[in-house]
Amino acid sequence: MCIDDPAVVYRFIPFLLVSGLMASCNPRPSPVEDLPPIDNLVPDPQRMPRPPAETPARVSVRQILCYYRGAKNAPQNIRLTREEARVRTGHILKLARAKGQDFAELAKKYSDDANSSLSGGDLGTIAPGQLHPDLEQAAFSLDTGQVSEVVESPRGFHLLQRVPSGELQAAEIVITYTGAQESGRYKLRTPRMREEARLLSGEIHRRILEGASFFEEAAANSDLFNHPVGGIFPIFKPGSHPPKLEEIITGLDIGEVSAVIETETGFHIVKRLPPQKIQIRQIIIEFQAPGETGQPVKRTRREALARAEQAHRRALEPGSDFAALAAEYSEGPAANRGGLLEPFGRGLRPYKFENAIFALEVGKISGVIDTDTGVFIVKRIW
Repeated sequence: MCIDDPAVVYRFIPFLLVSGLMASCNPRPSPVEDLPPIDNLVPDPQRMPRPPAETPARVSVRQILCYYRGAKNAPQNIRLTREEARVRTGHILKLARAKGQDFAELAKKYSDDANSSLSGGDLGTIAPGQLHPDLEQAAFSLDTGQVSEVVESPRGFHLLQRVPSGELQAAEIVITYTGAQESGRYKLRTPRMREEARLLSGEIHRRILEGASFFEEAAANSDLFNHPVGGIFPIFKPGSHPPKLEEIITGLDIGEVSAVIETETGFHIVKRLPPQKIQIRQIIIEFQAPGETGQPVKRTRREALARAEQAHRRALEPGSDFAALAAEYSEGPAANRGGLLEPFGRGLRPYKFENAIFALEVGKISGVIDTDTGVFIVKRIW
């Protein structure tokens, strides 16, 4: 068929006219048509990014994410092109940096990240290595309250705002006594009366102020449920612990130890800790103690220690690949990830184990750590 044929051209004129009319009646919607206007906004200088005085170890951030068609993990109903998503994110950026605008509310309304939008885009407190490198660079270059430029990752376009850290961490020693008000959090480990509890708590407090380990004192003496982890509470946000305890914690400086505080449940000593997370690779070698029942492990504790010593020697050799050794030696679900664990803070594992790994410098390998749950070798990632 020849396009120069007038009959062909005339035959398609009605179709072309209708198609053009339909296209003009149904233009592609603007990527910002559902967003508030930005014409009369006043920028807030406090939200403009300027490097912080010093690079923080961790930052708390919120995010707004705009997906585009074909971005990683983008839902199938996303219709924006990459360029349209960039335009949309730029529009939201002007909103987010304007006076009177609430970044969290903008995230709830306009962020495409289902995991964080309901909480106002809250990503929590981030340590190095937890975000895409470009997002990490943006997050750690912000001071509190500032909003980043538009940042692209494989998931789409992001805006980040650094917010004050709302996380707390502390350790507590509780010495209770027979007749004190009962609580599900406490269990009297040694029978004693109130006066004995008062004297014991005073003696513990004196030893701590003279240099004794708070955590070892908690492990040895505290009647609180978390004494096996040195009395340490996992990192938490305000409102998740008894109000009186949180009031005591927030009244302390980082590292400060409270006086002995008496309540109806007993005598309390509290130490405020810096919220800190680390990431490790680990080799765990399991064993079965004598008399243990259940699924058997095909080695004794002595055999597990011998195997761990062999793995440890290899780990210290120049050029050794710890991840490959973990895949070879380690047991448990992390073995197929080269022993890599998700970042975690204190208060989740036995004190002896945590004390050893939190004391490691980044990049260093621990000695062989013998615990009741297995024999460990750990490399600190950050």
